[in-house]
Parts: sequence; C-alpha cells; structure tokens
Amino acid sequence: MSNNSLPLENKVAIVTGASRGIGATIAEELASLGAKVAITFTSESSKGATEKLVKKIKGFNAPADAIEIQADLRDVKSPKHIIDVTRIAFGHTIHILVNNAGYSLSPKPVGSCTVEDYNKIFDLNVRAIFLMGEAVASHLPSKGGRIINIGSTAGRTGMPQIPLYSASKAALEGFTRCWAAELGPKGHTVNQVNPGAVETDMMRGFGGAEEFAKITPYEHRLAHPEEIANVVGFLVQENGRWITGQVVCASGGMRMY
Repeated sequence: MSNNSLPLENKVAIVTGASRGIGATIAEELASLGAKVAITFTSESSKGATEKLVKKIKGFNAPADAIEIQADLRDVKSPKHIIDVTRIAFGHTIHILVNNAGYSLSPKPVGSCTVEDYNKIFDLNVRAIFLMGEAVASHLPSKGGRIINIGSTAGRTGMPQIPLYSASKAALEGFTRCWAAELGPKGHTVNQVNPGAVETDMMRGFGGAEEFAKITPYEHRLAHPEEIANVVGFLVQENGRWITGQVVCASGGMRMY
C-alpha cells in the first residue's frame, strides 16, 4: 500500500467494539486511508482477534498504525480511559470517533423483557455513546472533527421481539442531530450510518438471513462489512464535510428513507 496523499494521514481515530464484524472492517478501512486507529474491545475472548487486527494494520505502510484497548463501555469510567490511552499513544488530538460498539439480545416477545435486559442494551447502545461523545468533545481538532454513530435500520422499523434494540438505535438519532447542530459551527460533522442486514455474528444471532436477503433489492443478498466501512470512510474524509446531522441508510435498499 502506497502512502502517497492518503486522505487520513496524521489523523487519529477511535473505533469502539472493533474486534470483529463491522467495527473491525471500519478500523481497517480508516487505517488503509492513513489513520492511526485505537481499537476497543471488551472481553478476553476478543483479545486474540483484536491483536491480530492490530498486527495486520501495523503491517500497512506508514502512516497507518493501531493499538488495542480493552475496556467495557458499560463502565462509566471507560470512555475517559479510552481517550487517555489513545492520546498517550498517538497525541493529544482525536480527529475521528466511530461509536460502533453495540449489543442485542436474542428476540424476545413482549412480556418477557426485563429491566436487566433494558440495562444491558441501553447501557452500551445509548449511555456509552453519550459518554464517548462527552469525553471526546474537548479533544477534537480546532476544525474537521468527525463523529460517526453506527445505528441500524431497526431503529426506524417496527419489528417484533426486538423493541429494546430498536429503541436504543432510534435514540442515537437524537444524539447525532443535536451534536451536529452544536459542533457544526466549529467545523465538525456528526452523522449516523444505519446498516441493514450485514454478514456478521450479530446477524447470525438474529437468524432469518435468507428472508432479509430476499427483501433487499440490491442483488437480494446481505451486505458485506466492507460496504458499510466504505460509507464511513467517505464520511470522515474532507470530501464528506458538507454532510452532517444525517442518517445514512446503507441497506442495499432494504429500507428507503
């Protein structure tokens, strides 16, 4: 890989929940564009995959680089820890934050969801995003910062048996628009990417991949993680500066809005 005129050269990015799936692919995409990437993961079972990803990125030609940070984003102290470790490794300014970490339960019918279920989902899918935004705000550059929230088409679609997951992803739109309105005058952008059905472990956990493929107009298939990462890669570049406060539906037409 040549490092000539890489669009994210000298940029520092954080991608949460990036040991696998969409997050890992986003981290690799940003690194391929020249960024130094901090990759967060939670469990010991994800450590090996994360270390392998970091090693792969370090194999790219400079200026790309990566570190892994183990942190449970359900812990309210984790966002500050992530920011601090990233700044020690790569410098004081953080140019890009991708809030990708998320969680979903297996489908559960109305009447069987518990407060514990609610807390498990909202602590990670909503509160952690709020806290990451709060933590990174004072460390963005003077101009040109980028925040990307990874949502889901489920946040805009009434689907049975996943009300907590759907509601958590819908909540992200409020953060996205409010942050965009507040940070826009400083030259920063904030957007949300809503994937449809993607070939990931989470999708396999939901089940119904064949049915989702059938209702996806584009080639009647699921998305590849790279196709979501490509959208994020564009939005964080300078050429994406005029797009802010938007929810980009990257679903192959499965949902249209």
